[in-house]
Amino acid sequence: MVPNNWRFKAWLKAALFCLLAGALPLRAELFQVEAPATGVAVEDQQAAFDLLLLRLTGDPATRSLPVIAKARGNISPFVQQFSYSDDSISVRFNSQMVGQLLTQAEVRQLGQHRPAVLMWYAVEQGFNRSLLSEAQQAEMMAELNEQTAELALSLQWPILDLQDTAIVDVNDVWGSFDRNVYQASERYSSPLIMTVKQFPLSDGSLQLQWRLLDAQARTQLASGQAQGDSQVAADQLSGQLLQAMVERYGVVLNEANGESVLLSFSGLRSLNRMVALESYLNQQPAVARVQLHSLQGETVTYRVELLSPWQDLQTALSVDEQFEVDQENPSQYLLR
Repeated sequence: MVPNNWRFKAWLKAALFCLLAGALPLRAELFQVEAPATGVAVEDQQAAFDLLLLRLTGDPATRSLPVIAKARGNISPFVQQFSYSDDSISVRFNSQMVGQLLTQAEVRQLGQHRPAVLMWYAVEQGFNRSLLSEAQQAEMMAELNEQTAELALSLQWPILDLQDTAIVDVNDVWGSFDRNVYQASERYSSPLIMTVKQFPLSDGSLQLQWRLLDAQARTQLASGQAQGDSQVAADQLSGQLLQAMVERYGVVLNEANGESVLLSFSGLRSLNRMVALESYLNQQPAVARVQLHSLQGETVTYRVELLSPWQDLQTALSVDEQFEVDQENPSQYLLR
């Protein structure tokens, strides 16, 4: 048993501080934004800030909220560094200050850790229907990968090898026969599944009809449609997907929430894993502060102070594959 006293905690805190730098860049990715540039620094930084707000909230109208608009008008305190390259600007924003701003604005926001979405994408052309696979270089696939990456989302495409095609085919996706889709998706371990039907319209544009599914609960979370050329349709679908994820996994933060919870994690086999775990918890939007409570063998317990209800953090942990919850005690987790 490791002694739970102030000397041990002081030593551990120092060790964590020394190792913490290796875990921080994960959060920086979300707050590192590239945007088209005009050469006017303030305007370019504001454009990058607008994209960051969209990544975090999924709502283009967020920039017009009074508290946000005021901050946008004085953008420099939120900018850590920026640089130009050709016709684009790269801006790294201060994540703590942006988080405080969104908390003050009381808007729903999505955090750093976002599950990949497995895409079952069916295309109709003439009298033929087919599924897009990972190996294909389809225009729409490239557009969707690019648009979702800009919004800090990631897509996963099925391989469509013999293992996949023995279970699911294009008619399952087209006809919303989800049982086979869920079964074929198990090998990819993605908590979210999107099915898309693409077909041409008489004016030459495309229509996409999509559904977002919860792989574990086997239920539909959201649905919608997009229309236009490949670029416009991909942009619409990506924005709608982000909005659905914000609605599902986003949190509204309130510094006056005051709730705290004791969370235990077993299967801890190294100090590096503990550093990564504490950093992960601190990166969750719902978390105000993480304090070490106890460490015994391979089990660590934290007191986690929250900015939103405990259910919000539960939801975030439930979609991360590295955690397995104890069904009898939802505040205890096994590290995989």
